[in-house]
This record gives sequence, C-alpha cells and structure tokens, in this order.
Amino acid sequence: MTAAVGPILSLTYKSRRRRGQYKYRTIRSIEGNSEFRILACVHSTRNAGGLVNLLASSSPTKESPIYAFAVHLVELIGHASAMLIVHDTCKTDTGGAGRDPREPDGIAEAFEDLEGENFSVQPLTAVSAYSTMHEDICSLAEDKHVTLTILPFHLHSTAEGGGAESSANDPFRAVNKNVLDNAPCSVAVFVDRGFSSRLPLGESNNGALRQFAMIFLGGRDDREALAYAWRMAKSPRVCLTVVRFMATKTVAEMSPNLNDDNSDMEDEEGGILKAIADSEREKPLDDQYIEEFKLKSRDNPSIRLIEEVADNGEEVVRLVSTADSRYDLYVVGRGNRVVSPLTSGLSNWSEYPELGPLGDILVCSSFAADASVLIVQQGVGSVDDQEGVGQVREEFGHMTWHPPEMNEASFAPFIHRRVRVTDDDVHL
Repeated sequence: MTAAVGPILSLTYKSRRRRGQYKYRTIRSIEGNSEFRILACVHSTRNAGGLVNLLASSSPTKESPIYAFAVHLVELIGHASAMLIVHDTCKTDTGGAGRDPREPDGIAEAFEDLEGENFSVQPLTAVSAYSTMHEDICSLAEDKHVTLTILPFHLHSTAEGGGAESSANDPFRAVNKNVLDNAPCSVAVFVDRGFSSRLPLGESNNGALRQFAMIFLGGRDDREALAYAWRMAKSPRVCLTVVRFMATKTVAEMSPNLNDDNSDMEDEEGGILKAIADSEREKPLDDQYIEEFKLKSRDNPSIRLIEEVADNGEEVVRLVSTADSRYDLYVVGRGNRVVSPLTSGLSNWSEYPELGPLGDILVCSSFAADASVLIVQQGVGSVDDQEGVGQVREEFGHMTWHPPEMNEASFAPFIHRRVRVTDDDVHL
C-alpha cells in the first residue's frame, strides 16, 4: 500500500449559490500591477503540452506574477459523488517507470516546468458529470478569483498541418459552450495545432522567435484578446502583429441593415437596433485602446500594428489569408453579441458558432491550418472597460497618457450604502 503523498482528496466539490458577487478584473486592468490568475483546463496529456507553452508565453513578471490552476477534467462514472482533488505541487522522483500518462499525476507533471520565479502552479483534478462540469469550472473560477479561464477545443488534430480530427471529446463541446455562456470571468478557447512542439520559450533555439497575430475587429472581446496578446508580446521571444480592420465609411453607415447573422440575437435581446447601438458605444473604447496600444508599444520593435479597411467579412478573410507572414498563433475575440459589417456573411457557413465568426473561419480554413488559434471572450461579470482605465490626450502638440481619475463610490465619505442581506445573515 503506497502512502498518500501526492494527491489529497478535498471536500466533495459541488456548485452552490454565491453569497456575494466578485467583480472580476479584465486582463487589461491587471496589466503590470497585480497577480494574473488563470484557470487552465485539460482533458488529457494531449492538451497539456500546448497549454503549458501558452502559459509560458504569458510573460510573468515581478509586478504581475502568474498563478495558474491546472485542472484535469475527468468524467464522473457511476453514482459516486463529484470531487476536487488537490495535488502536491512538490516535484517527486517517481522513477519514470510504468507511469500511465493519462493518470492525473501525468497531467500535474506536465506543468511542473512552469514553476519558478514569478510563476506558481496548483495542479487539480475535477471529477464530475459532463452535464454539470461547466458549473464546477465556473465555481472554481469564482472561488479562486481568476481573471482568465482557458478551455481546450473539443477536437484534436490527428496530424500537424490540419489533418483529420477526432470527435472522441464531443461531450466537451457542450461543456465549452456552457462555460462561455455562464462564466463571469474572461474565457479563452485554445485550438492547439502543434503549439507544444514549436520553440519552447525556455530553450535557446538560436534566438528563434514565435510569430503571433492578433486580428482586431472591435468590441469587448477583441479588446480583451488584444490585452492578452499584448501581454504575451512582452516576452523577448514573441513577435506580435496586430491587424486592425475598419469598415469603410459607406459600409459603416449601412450597418443597421446587417441583420442576417444575428436573427437569434434579435429575438433574444429585443432587436437588432439595440445590438447596433451597443456596437456603436464600443467604437470609442476601441479607438481609445488602440491609441493606448500605439503609444505604449511604439518603441518595441517586436510589435507592429497594421490597419486595413474592408467592406465585409469576406474581404477580411481574403486580406488575412493573403498575408505574407506565417504565424504560430492567431489571437482573436469571440465577438459575442457584436454587430459589424466586418463579420457580415461569415456566419452563413459557420461550423463552430461558439468560436465566433472569425474564430470559426480560422479553425476551419486551409490558410491557417498550421497555426494554433486562441479565441477570447471578456467575462460577463468583469468590471467594465470604462472603469479604472486611463486616457490618451493631446497636450502641447503631442499625445500623453493620463491615469484614471479616482471617482469611485468607495472613496466618497459620508455615503450610506445599501447592504445585501442573505438568509445566512439572519440570526434572530
């Protein structure tokens, strides 16, 4: 009988109602001043390698260290209770003989190399039914106050270069959809196409660099995707190309008639006009963030910004597919509930609508068959972009960056605040 040194069984893990609501910070808001907490989910060791390299590319620093919770998702068999297993983070010498890589310890070992200065990892195993697995993921994200949850795409490439894919993990597609629909923090779906085998950042590789591309169409999700890509570009081994697409003036004026891709949203949210109004409100925030990006990255030779004008989604795809550069990773926003002429027509042949119009095109296209794709969605419970964000202003003939003004209710004196009372607070 072996000693229980590695995993420690925790309390049975069940989703539950929250007594309070945590305001999640966006990736943009934590930049350079606080811990970046990530919930990284894996189905098997096939997911682990690429995810490890993605996390290694996330540029931990002393000012903004990374704390990653690496969660192995396991289906609950039989009538046993759901549980969360917490693994020992200490490296142990198992002798390397006879270990099954599918075992939880094999998943935990895959993340051990990330441990180091400014990077902490906590391996976990979550055992639950597929039907409630998303609840456990969302609950764990809330318990750990994570900023970003990363999910592996449900399909595995059987060969590099866009070979046939296995459908063995189809139940995880429903899990991913449910997490995207319910997670209060930001969520990213990672489509790994050989990312684990391309230039590990811890090795010399004769100075070789990873080439990342971020396609910016506009909206909350795209700003969050740019924030993550920008953070990764701070690594000395990453070159980032940001391609911002803007609609021509004539097409932008015609955008209220673009309702072909959003009929479901029209029924659910009260009309296409509301969605268009929301998109119009996002544009100033897009412009502001792009100006900030230009200002702060202008002296970084590994970052470049390309601005393109397009009439529709088909033209966006054409311009992306004919780019001269070949990229290791595309980073895009999911574009959830965004009405834009830049995505018009793309949903007509969507195979994986949960990835968003551009994410679906990149995953299914032949021109990006060798590249991995990361689709980012800003959390529905995250603090809005307008809160705690500075501004670029023109002063004395040049652009300068101004930090946000402290104008929050928590800093105002002599204000009576309403307190939410729950049943647990009643003692009489």
